[in-house]
Amino acid sequence: MVMDEEKISALCDYFKDRGITQSMIANTMGVSKAYVNALLNGKKAFGKGQAKKWGDLYGLSPSWLLTGDGAMIKDTPAPASAPVPACISNNQRLALIYEALKKSQKVRNQSHFASLVGEKSRGNLSNYLSGSKPLGDDLVKRYVVSLSEAMPELSLDWLSTGEGDMIRALPAPAHVEDNPGASLPDIGRRTDVWVGKDDRVYWTEAIQVGDEEDYQRATQEGVKLIPEFAEAFRGGTTGEAEELRTVDTYWGLPDVDGNMVVPIRGDSMAPRYPAGCRVVLKPYPFNPRRPLLLPFGEVFAVAVRQEDGYPPTHYLKKLHRHPDKAKERTTYIARSINPDYDDFEVSVSDICHLSAVVARIEVEPLFSF
Repeated sequence: MVMDEEKISALCDYFKDRGITQSMIANTMGVSKAYVNALLNGKKAFGKGQAKKWGDLYGLSPSWLLTGDGAMIKDTPAPASAPVPACISNNQRLALIYEALKKSQKVRNQSHFASLVGEKSRGNLSNYLSGSKPLGDDLVKRYVVSLSEAMPELSLDWLSTGEGDMIRALPAPAHVEDNPGASLPDIGRRTDVWVGKDDRVYWTEAIQVGDEEDYQRATQEGVKLIPEFAEAFRGGTTGEAEELRTVDTYWGLPDVDGNMVVPIRGDSMAPRYPAGCRVVLKPYPFNPRRPLLLPFGEVFAVAVRQEDGYPPTHYLKKLHRHPDKAKERTTYIARSINPDYDDFEVSVSDICHLSAVVARIEVEPLFSF
């Protein structure tokens, strides 16, 4: 039975209110956009199979879709946004992201989207979006960083694997007063810095303390000082095998809670943590006996034990759950943000210290976060 104009209008409004486009429906269902358009314009009637699928995915009553009788909505309310099955292909996930970015006006067209993800051929991208050319895992990995910069609410795990929800909840940005460091005492060297913290960036004054007299004055006035170590954390897969024992300076950083500052070498964690920036670290309560409690996908400073008494090797990496069930309790996957660097394994038993990255600081205002 083809729906009448009133029911068609109600169905279209239902999807419009939830930001669900015809392209999203087509990609989720694995059918053509023309087919979806025909259903939503009353040119084609729902069959039993499609009515059940639409009911399961969007909370609609299959009976209403087939006959128009009863209520449009099931007793169980539908989700506020389009659910996305984990089994959909790389191409379908990319198409869903393209539609979401267009809807939010973050991309204008396919050419703009191609430049955003670093795809030189608009024709290739068009084929990936339509599904006429398979999108391989290597290309997905290359697209991930660029897409996360344009759409931080996008779940990178979903884009890479299809697992979880497409959109992740971001913390509400906390208000930061203009120059929270203005109240710091006039001790040592005042420095303008840009701080990236909790998905926000702000400018502030900070103080750097380098000698014993200034250090004593600052502590007497209640300034919390964070030591900056000369030894850097390096990305890549070779790490930095040296002990953190040389303090270059101390930082008085308002609104930042950490126990050490370290510089970053290399570009494996760019663009979020480029070479030359500093990160503020805070010890993470890591329990090797319960390795699956780690918040996977977060960035950590990892000290890995070496053999023969050598100092630990230090990495700044995102830690992920191992995809092999047989190894998930003994081994993590260390991953760079820069897709030019390969993943590598880190043994849980070799981790001698783990710190969370609580902030990034730069002296020059060259900040993207």
